[in-house]
Order: sequence, then structure tokens, then C-alpha cells
Amino acid sequence: MLISAVAGIGTHEYFGMARARGYEPQVIVGPAVSFGLCLALTFHRPTMAIGILVLGVLMTMGLDLRRNDPEGAIGNLGASLGGMIYVGVLLSHAILIRSYLGNDKLGILFMITALAGSMLCDTGAYFTGRAWGRRKLIPRISPGKTVVGTVGGFFTGIVAVVLVKAIAGMFMTVPFGWGEAVLLGALVSVAGIIGDLIVSMFKRDAGVKDSGKLFPGHGGAMDRLDALLWAIPVTYYFAVWMIK
Repeated sequence: MLISAVAGIGTHEYFGMARARGYEPQVIVGPAVSFGLCLALTFHRPTMAIGILVLGVLMTMGLDLRRNDPEGAIGNLGASLGGMIYVGVLLSHAILIRSYLGNDKLGILFMITALAGSMLCDTGAYFTGRAWGRRKLIPRISPGKTVVGTVGGFFTGIVAVVLVKAIAGMFMTVPFGWGEAVLLGALVSVAGIIGDLIVSMFKRDAGVKDSGKLFPGHGGAMDRLDALLWAIPVTYYFAVWMIK
């Protein structure tokens, strides 16, 4: 339920940024679809989840048609579908990790791996960038990020995943070796960095500092989830590849 609620809130924030750019997404249908999609997966109803997504797409197009004004139709539809897919579909992989790997312990392991890798990548990027960063990475999108900070974050993300494997190995059989741990750490780090930059790009385009006000002083749900929206799906498909 928590992930479903966060998906709905995140989609609402995405739509808020789209509206700041002049688009008119379906602000009721979109968050409802993201919420319903994740909720269906929570109760192990993947077919229902697909049906909710398809129904949401059809309803969005039908409601757009009711506006009786073709101006901006493509942009409005893109904004609506973008919110459902970018937030709802990507975040639903958190439920897939937890519920669909066939083993609760593995689900928890891979979720902790995604969280630790992306969070330590962000933390490492901040401290290395602050200490040694000079050259900006992409200043027009994220003025605070530096090349050195990004490289530092990349390696701290790898270290985090390797540490998770080492600690987890004391209590359970980890289904991937040290080489795979380094690979997963690299993938999670890169995914987290890209996810962070993507949300920064959205905010710059919308002309807003934060995606929302869910956490006073710390922004909205998308500000907290930016890296995870990429890191979690990457971790899930890595886990599926490793297990099968």
C-alpha cells in the first residue's frame, strides 16, 4: 500500500511540473492508474495491473478528446502517459522485486541492494564533489554536480553493493558472486546518477526548485525517488537474470 500511495503522489507531482510548462495532463486518471497498477501487483494480480494501465491510456485519450480542442493534444497526452509510465511503471518494480522473485529473503536482499547502492552513490558523489569537484558535469541541468563527484559516487555505489553481499553472505546464500556484485554496483550507480539527472532536468524545464512539498524543506516524493526510479528496475532485471 505504501508504494502504491507513493506512486500516486509521485505521478501527481510529475503532473504538477508538466502543468508548470503549460501542459494539461489528466490529473485524476494518471495518479489513480499509478496507484492501481502498484496495488494490483501487491495482491499478485499482474494481468489486472496491465489492464489498469491499458484502461488508463484509453481513458486519457478519451478525456482528451472531450476537450474539443486539438491544440496541444500531443503534448497533453505525452504528459499524461509520461507520468503513468515514468513514475507508476518504474516504481512498480519495487513490488516486483519484493513479491515476484519467488523468495522473500531474495526480495529483501535485492531491495536493500538497490537502496544501498543508490543512496551511497548519491552520498559519495556529494562528499567527493564537495572536496575535489571543480568541473561541472551538466551545469544547465544540475549545477551542483561535478565530474569528480559523479566518479566518486560511481565507486562508492559499487562498494555499497559489495558490502551488502558480504554482510548478507553471513546469514544466507547470495545468488551472485563478487564479480556480479561489482557489475550490479556499477549498474545501480549509473542508473541512480541518470535518474537523478532526469528529475533535475524535469525541474529545470518546469522552473521549480522541488518536485513537490511532501517533505517540508526536502521537496517531494520524486525528489526522494529520483535515483531509485532507475535503480530499482535495473536491480530487478539483474536479479531475474541471475536467478534464472
